[in-house]
Amino acid sequence: QISHLGRSHEVHVACLVDDPADRIQAEPLRRFCAGVDAPYQSRAIGKAKALLALVSGRPLSVAAFDSPELARAVSERLRAGWPDVIVVFSSAMGQYVPRGCGVPLLVDFVDADSDKWRLYAERSGPATRWIYRIEAARLGRFERELAARADASLFVSDLEARLLDLAPGDGRTWVVTNGVDLDYFRPGPVAPPLPAPRAVF
Repeated sequence: QISHLGRSHEVHVACLVDDPADRIQAEPLRRFCAGVDAPYQSRAIGKAKALLALVSGRPLSVAAFDSPELARAVSERLRAGWPDVIVVFSSAMGQYVPRGCGVPLLVDFVDADSDKWRLYAERSGPATRWIYRIEAARLGRFERELAARADASLFVSDLEARLLDLAPGDGRTWVVTNGVDLDYFRPGPVAPPLPAPRAVF
């Protein structure tokens, strides 16, 4: 998506890196982007922030991805020049978009993360069930509020959109299903036989 958009648009990417080895993964983005901000925040720090959120009332997922350094970077990018559109990938990153900024907001939820926590609660033991239930409720509220702010919300299926009480086809809620580029991933005529089935994600 980034390489495609970078062909005809000035793209700035802001993201977190949670593994020092992944810092090198941000470098290739610079070929397609006018700017890349990828501050490091360890997974341990993210988990600690999530635990503290149990007391503060925030969704644990949102707190885990809360980075003052990334927030500063996004604010500086916005001050340097308002973009034509802000694209947020996954609900937890919605916290970085200032309310009322006046820039069209597209949120690619992919799926309803809050429902994942609800399912975890149904299938887990008593030690963690209550945490998962809390997260399902808090994150669900956050996702619905973010969708209400968004000019467009993307989901991978109708079901995922409806889990957040959204109606695909309402002009603001869109479904973009998963797909595979069959031309790119098609084996050539001399491809050796595979020893076992392969799956491409």
